[in-house]
Amino acid sequence: DEAPDLSFWPDTKPGQGQKRQISHSGRIQNRDRVRSARSLILAGYKTGTGSTAGMGEAAYWLPILALYTGARLEELGQLRPCDVIKATYLDDNDQDSTAWVISITSDEADGLHLKNSGSVRVIPIHDALLQLGFIRFVEMARAAKQVRIFDKLKPNKYGVYTAKWGEWFSQYRRTICGLTDRRLVFHSFRHTFKDMARNCGMIEGIQRQIMGHSGEDIADDYGDGYSLAQTVAAMSIYRVPAFTLPPVWHING
Repeated sequence: DEAPDLSFWPDTKPGQGQKRQISHSGRIQNRDRVRSARSLILAGYKTGTGSTAGMGEAAYWLPILALYTGARLEELGQLRPCDVIKATYLDDNDQDSTAWVISITSDEADGLHLKNSGSVRVIPIHDALLQLGFIRFVEMARAAKQVRIFDKLKPNKYGVYTAKWGEWFSQYRRTICGLTDRRLVFHSFRHTFKDMARNCGMIEGIQRQIMGHSGEDIADDYGDGYSLAQTVAAMSIYRVPAFTLPPVWHING
């Protein structure tokens, strides 16, 4: 069998799914993606947390992480506690400041795989995730000496940690949430992040850096990219209009 594509791009065909969710150009409209995102995230909170089928807390955290980081499914599912750290940087006044960040990295020896070298990056953790208790969740995994944050996710024969979870997600998207448009897949969170980041005025280059996209021209690859101070400031303006956060995470759902 051929190994799956770790980029997790959806296989979509124009015209499939619910007509009411499609714009005249054939694209899913932003407002429908936001509504769908809330349905998916709340369904994960109500039915997935602590369940075997939903692979435990991954049902709650993976969708909301994707919405507020723009990261790919496997990038999030394979995270280790050591990939979530408090980083120090110089602010605009040349003073030391700190921010919680997620380090997206490749480590073949530890089974971490990325789409390409441009996917290596540091993502500032949005305040919404802090409010929901993500750091507390990670610290519990760290204290328990878990190798992975989402320790119930097990790699398949290709080393993909989120393959089985993705199958579960597709099923409950249809059966629990009633979202039958086949273009509304997990990767839709990544598209939504891109749209929302653009709408709130985030600099295009910072968007690409946070999402792990390659630069549009060769000059974009010069230097070390935008500073942590700049990406932290950019993430602070990111908003998802009309989206209400789910209940705060707590142990055992």
